[in-house]
Amino acid sequence: MSDTRIIVFRHGNTFDVGDTVLRIGGKTDMPLSSSGRKQSRLLGEAMSADEHKPAAVFTSELSRTKDTARIMLEIINHPEIEITPQSSLNEIDYGPDEGQPESVVRERLGREALLNWDTQALVPQGWNVSVSDIKKAWQDLANMIVEKYSGKVVWVVTSQGIGRFAYSLMEKTRQTDWLKENRPRLATGSYSILEKNSDNEYWDILSWNNKASN
Repeated sequence: MSDTRIIVFRHGNTFDVGDTVLRIGGKTDMPLSSSGRKQSRLLGEAMSADEHKPAAVFTSELSRTKDTARIMLEIINHPEIEITPQSSLNEIDYGPDEGQPESVVRERLGREALLNWDTQALVPQGWNVSVSDIKKAWQDLANMIVEKYSGKVVWVVTSQGIGRFAYSLMEKTRQTDWLKENRPRLATGSYSILEKNSDNEYWDILSWNNKASN
């Protein structure tokens, strides 16, 4: 492969059916639930083709991302590949909504604020998030990947608040149009593929928010 490829994963579920779903950010280190482990295995199966196997794996410092990566590597029979945690990939700070049931979060913020977050990546009031810092961290990580792993595949496992901003690696003039047609929000257990040709300054999004399935 002559192009450099980043595959961005959102970790598997931390809640199962019947659990009270909470808004969990970077301050809470929850393990994967049983369904989250299953999602991770399905992601590994989806990555079993040689063209998807990584030269390097980066995760956040949270166990839910590291465990997702570890399970995927076991599925593709490459458990020896080192997992490198990065603080810049830690989930965002949801401020007063951290640890609150989603019903409470919806009541505080309102439907429109949450819709704008999911469709346009507009940060709701009260969350401690610097979008410019997240975008810069993505660019710094991408630059490092190009420098060290040019022409190879790199996995990045993170959370939805961080992963959704991977689209910012595209050329700025294309981002507005892309947001009109795509939701930046990433589902749990999903993956997105970005690629950069050595002749291009910016990254292209080949696919976004793919769900692995049986």
